[in-house]
Amino acid sequence: MDADTVLLGKSSHFDLLGLVNYIVDVEQALDDQLEVAVTLADERAMSQTRSPFRTVQALMDYIMTLTTADNGAGAP
Repeated sequence: MDADTVLLGKSSHFDLLGLVNYIVDVEQALDDQLEVAVTLADERAMSQTRSPFRTVQALMDYIMTLTTADNGAGAP
């Protein structure tokens, strides 16, 4: 997979269950490797005008937005 890999939609790399598993794996990897606890599939993600699950790059951008916002809010 690369940054342009489609995660959600017609030409998706995953089916719905595969996408859910991938999201859980990403959350776990962030926590295990970087000690960053985030929930990617929540109301904030679902309310986005453009889904953060469109592509790998969109997901990376969303993760950066979450972690930057959380760090700016005084989170550990």
